Amino acid sequence: MINIRKTCNFAPVQYEGDIDGNPFYFRSRWTNWRMTIVVHGANPVTPVNREDVLFERSEEYGEGLFDASCISTNEAEAIINKCILDFQRGNKGDLEDMVAYATKLKDRQERDLKLITTLFPECKPDQEADKDANV
Repeated sequence: MINIRKTCNFAPVQYEGDIDGNPFYFRSRWTNWRMTIVVHGANPVTPVNREDVLFERSEEYGEGLFDASCISTNEAEAIINKCILDFQRGNKGDLEDMVAYATKLKDRQERDLKLITTLFPECKPDQEADKDANV
């Protein structure tokens, strides 16, 4: 049995529900979306234990900084349904290759920072301060 409910329409677009008793959370904001499915009893929004996560997939969406924040209902639900189907087939999503997933997240962080500093130059990171703080 699959239960899906939309909990937020815009910035972020969010869905929650469960798949055969396993809770899931879908969030689409800024430049990407993420779908997480966890074991029964765990929190899919912020899982405490990595072993509770059964499936996780995250992808870029659109070209602009806010595109994922206003993804359409049809597009969001198509992504959710594809993730559910992949999960039901035994796929773990991005968890299949943790090295590739870590690289994807690092690349996304760099892309987002570039977009933000282009739109808001006053938010440019202070590299000297970072160096002084050993960041």
